[in-house]
Amino acid sequence: MTKAKLKAKATPFDRVVLVAIGIEGYQNLPTRDKIRKVAFAKADAEAVTQTFRTIFHGVCRVEEALLVNDQASLTTLRGSLETKLAGLKATDLFVFYYAGHGFQKAQDNRLTAWDTDLDRLGDTSLNLVEEVLKPLRASACRRGLVFIDACAEDMTDARSRSLLGNLSSEAIADYLDDGDYTAVYLACSPGQRSWHHPNLSHGVFTHHLIEALEGRAPDALEDGGWLTDVKLRDWLANSVQNWVSVNMGGKTQTPQTIITAPHTFRIRQIPETVVPKVRLADLNLDNSDAWLEGFETGAIRPLLKGRQSIPKFFNDTCALFVAGLLETDLREELDAAGMAAGTALSLPRDQTRHEWDGAGGGITQFSIMRSSANRSVMTSNDIGCAGACISRTGGKVTSTPLGRSSRRSISRPWSWSSTGESRDTRTSPNGFRH
Repeated sequence: MTKAKLKAKATPFDRVVLVAIGIEGYQNLPTRDKIRKVAFAKADAEAVTQTFRTIFHGVCRVEEALLVNDQASLTTLRGSLETKLAGLKATDLFVFYYAGHGFQKAQDNRLTAWDTDLDRLGDTSLNLVEEVLKPLRASACRRGLVFIDACAEDMTDARSRSLLGNLSSEAIADYLDDGDYTAVYLACSPGQRSWHHPNLSHGVFTHHLIEALEGRAPDALEDGGWLTDVKLRDWLANSVQNWVSVNMGGKTQTPQTIITAPHTFRIRQIPETVVPKVRLADLNLDNSDAWLEGFETGAIRPLLKGRQSIPKFFNDTCALFVAGLLETDLREELDAAGMAAGTALSLPRDQTRHEWDGAGGGITQFSIMRSSANRSVMTSNDIGCAGACISRTGGKVTSTPLGRSSRRSISRPWSWSSTGESRDTRTSPNGFRH
């Protein structure tokens, strides 16, 4: 099978150095106050690491340090950061990602380690400015991205990543130099929480970050397919806020970004998708098991003519009556489908046969002969197959598609099969619905 090819683009750096930390569970010794679990933090750090491996594969080198749960003790965190930051070069991009609990203490933004002690926070947590941003600034590297999926609020909601105090964006902005191409992305604004959701299996912020990095968010891209620091900032602020508001009962979360560089920072260019021009007729198709299914609904009343009325009960007579109302439309749709199949396979009209069976509720069979192989393609529209259930509710006649709520409508299933066999659209396991 012919596949689309990706045309790789150059990056403004030749190596990515990544430190990714995800602390989902904490040491919580019996003699200490317990630090609550941060759901999906481990999965977040692992997914971000895999994303950077993938998007820069074949483009530049990626050197990583992935530290999760008990691998992320304070001693290990400090040792890994010192090693990675000390080895940075001018042509590197440094990326720091953290998922866990964060807080502010004595004007310092701090991140918890696996073995953080709540009674000794200042001595057992990581100082973001002093131990990440300051060494980065002192290194030869001038390009840095920092992502913090943490918040600092109270610890009353199990779906937030919070501890105490607010992470301060002002403290970070005061430190960054205008000459540095460094952007710090925080998952939420002061006073808010960074949420996760089981439907995403990630923190909401991290989910949308990965979506943008992978190129699956067109609104996050500049012209030419470039993902920049500014477009990423705007995308995260809008998409995270909207998703949380819609899917989490009106909760709020607005990511904030600190960018002090005077120029736009290009993170990566999304590869162009090059699709080869191939005719369907040139493909060696074997569709013996291929079929498609759809499901449509519509109101009955607009189909009625003259003094016709909506049937009171669903039975064979009702099915044939509704099929008759739809016959003209069904003929046109199914004939068009058969003609389109012949055109796609570059077949002359004398090699296709169209048969219409109105008595069956609307079935058209197309037999297609090509290169001595007899291919049978069938499209069907059988009102009696999935049907419509008509009943009286509160003195009103309603028609309800199977498995749907009561409404005045009909169900019109259709299927496409290359085997020539009729299929029950209610129970087909492999179809799609729209």
